[in-house]
Parts: sequence; C-alpha cells; structure tokens
Amino acid sequence: MPEEELIVGSIITDKGAEKLVQAGKEGKKIDLKYLVIGDGNGEFYKPTPDQTALKNLCWQGEITSYEISPNDSKQLIIKGLVPSDVGHFFMREIGVLDSEGDLIAVSNTSAVEFIPYTSGEILNMDITFYVQFRSAEIGAVNIVVNPTDQEKFKEEILTEVKSMISEIQVEIEAITNEEIDEITGTPVHIGTVVGEPLSGDDIARLLDDDPSNDPVFEEVSTGALSDEDIDKILGE
Repeated sequence: MPEEELIVGSIITDKGAEKLVQAGKEGKKIDLKYLVIGDGNGEFYKPTPDQTALKNLCWQGEITSYEISPNDSKQLIIKGLVPSDVGHFFMREIGVLDSEGDLIAVSNTSAVEFIPYTSGEILNMDITFYVQFRSAEIGAVNIVVNPTDQEKFKEEILTEVKSMISEIQVEIEAITNEEIDEITGTPVHIGTVVGEPLSGDDIARLLDDDPSNDPVFEEVSTGALSDEDIDKILGE
C-alpha cells in the first residue's frame, strides 16, 4: 500500500494525554515549546500513543508561530523554521514537545527531503504540524512562541540580498567601453558607464548613424543632452 494511504493524523501520546488531564484538573496549562522532526530510522512507520520520542531525531527547534485552524477550533497549526544548513535526511515523522521535553503529539509524514545549503544561500524551510485535540484538552494548552530565530533569518536574507546587489553594481561599474562594444557590436565611448550622460555622438553611434550628417547630433555632440536637445531628436 502506498505511503500516502498510510499517513495518519496527529496522535496525542499517552504522556501527553496524562499531562493534559492533570493540567485540566489543576486549572493549569502545559507549555508546547519545541517542534521535532526525524527520518524514522530510514523507514516509514505508523506512530503509536505509547511513543515517548521520535524513532530518529534529526532536528529540534523552538516554535516560531501558531494559529487555531479556521475550520476546527480544536486543531492547532504549529510552525517552525528549519535552518538552511540542516539536511542529509528525509523527514518521515514530526512531533511537538512541551517545555519539559516530553513528546505530547506525534505524526508520520510523506517523505520530504532536507538538503543542506552551505554555500551562502539562505533557504530555510518552514515546517507545519497540525495537532488535533479534544475539547477538554485544547483549554489546557499554551504555546510558547520564539520569533527570534525567524527575525534572525530575515536579517540574514536582507544582508545576503544587499551583498548580491553590491556585487552586481561593482561588476557593472567595471565594464569597459571595449566590452560594451563587444556586447552591442557598436563602438560606444562614453568614458564612465555609470553616471555619465550620453552625448550626441554617443547616441549617433548607438543608432549606427554618422553625426556629421545630422545637424541635430552635430549641435549637441559636445555636451550632455538638454531638454531642448531631446525635443529636437524626437522632432517635437
């Protein structure tokens, strides 16, 4: 039978059920704090309520956000952010731990490959765990959210983008007239690529025209184009 047909929804573990009942009796809440993912020891399996841990833990991190399902008030949608350097495994199991490290809920998943990126790319992966509770249990749950990692990753992405823009700008500024000639097939000599306006001669060369034959270009060839120059070129 295909794995997809064997996927089960989240299971509240025996330990989780015990803690939820006790918290309800005492009017307290248990703090859900960590998401965990594993590879199931390389095999797909169906989780059971007596589990106290994943088959093979591959990553653990703090919850970064959550929401109550808009379709089911007893379902929590819990999210985490796996760093880009985590990988070399297929995720087949996922769970949530409380602040004391106990496995409260667990589920199997279709195999999802995690590939580490270590060459400067910022490709963190969002993971989502849908946890189904009973009415009496949901009131005894508190989610501890730590958005710090998410903000740190945003800063890393922003830094990476700024670096890429700077590198591109340096490459553009380093382009020579000869290289422009090769790209366009037209001799263009404008001194500096960035920041220097085109003269009439430059425009004539780009248009493959001889400025000596055109009084408009002849008139404006000695300096930058003014608004009047542009009007003359456009025939306005």
